[in-house]
Amino acid sequence: MSLSIVAIGVLLLSLPALAARLTLGPATQVRLTCVSVTSGIATLGVGAVLAASPLVMWWRHGDEIQGMSVSQFSPGGPWAWAAAGILAALGSIWCLDSVRRTYNMRRQAALPRWAAASVERNTDADVEVRVADVATAIAFAVPGRDHHIVISRGLTEQLTPDALRAVLAHEGAHLRLRHDRHLLVLSTYSRFWGWLPGVASVVRAHRNAVERWADADAAHTYSLPAHDFVDAHTTLCQPARAADVGQPAKSADHWWRIAAVWSLLAFVLLLGGLTTMHAINEAGALLAALH
Repeated sequence: MSLSIVAIGVLLLSLPALAARLTLGPATQVRLTCVSVTSGIATLGVGAVLAASPLVMWWRHGDEIQGMSVSQFSPGGPWAWAAAGILAALGSIWCLDSVRRTYNMRRQAALPRWAAASVERNTDADVEVRVADVATAIAFAVPGRDHHIVISRGLTEQLTPDALRAVLAHEGAHLRLRHDRHLLVLSTYSRFWGWLPGVASVVRAHRNAVERWADADAAHTYSLPAHDFVDAHTTLCQPARAADVGQPAKSADHWWRIAAVWSLLAFVLLLGGLTTMHAINEAGALLAALH
């Protein structure tokens, strides 16, 4: 039973590869990926904990559990249960370390007000803009309580006012849509699954989808022309096309693909939930039999 839960977790972690190959809107693609990755990691953790739970029973009721059949619930013997427990503990530590690293990187990227060459208030995004005295063209958003946008002096000198407004609208969309959470999930997925061939390209496709989502939202919210975003991305050495800016095509085929992928995800989540509940009930029955 625990192996079935682990298999469902692996299936959930495989869905981002399918989402990257389909023609979906950037928002749908990123949301689908983040839900499947978060659910997949959680399902794997539950499967590992359930696989290791007979070890506690065996440690406390070794003589009694030897006469009971627990192979359907968790195959293997004490060594297999101990390995599952170690994997569950290492996985928890690894996930917490991934979150810690992300927040440390956020603190390091922040530009204090006293270190900025100038501080302005962007009325479009309603966010503080801090200019770094750097000649290189850079721009990024810093989320959190002290959320702000950092741009360089070199960027303000190289861009036209319209292109600079597009950059600020793009970074403001990252903050408004809380893209830092989506990027955290993608980073965790990359660290978790990155050793497999092709995963790097899948993560890169979803990161590009986050950027296209910010462009589309900024262009739609502030009615900005596509060529301003193209100019900004070119200055920042980021490839962009005018076709990527704006709302995705709302064809019937597009909506059918969205409905099919979300239905598949809902089915896998339902299957995982039912399997987990069944495994928990079996563990409860086993504990009751031991007492």
